[in-house]
Amino acid sequence: MAHQENYDWVKAFKEIKELVKGYRYNQKGLITMLKDAGIAVPYDENPEKIKVPLEQIDPFSFLSLINKHPLLGI
Repeated sequence: MAHQENYDWVKAFKEIKELVKGYRYNQKGLITMLKDAGIAVPYDENPEKIKVPLEQIDPFSFLSLINKHPLLGI
């Protein structure tokens, strides 16, 4: 496994991990970061089934959206 350091994605995910740690209590900041990077952030749905802007995001969803982006996918 020592050879994994040679892959760009390993370094990228380590840097993303450090970045995301600083946003533990600032989920709206993570959402803003995605939007600023040009990543389409999905909408949430309220109890009345109306689409509303996303206000919460977990780290796995954050990484998933990065990976799905055609220009940013690692």
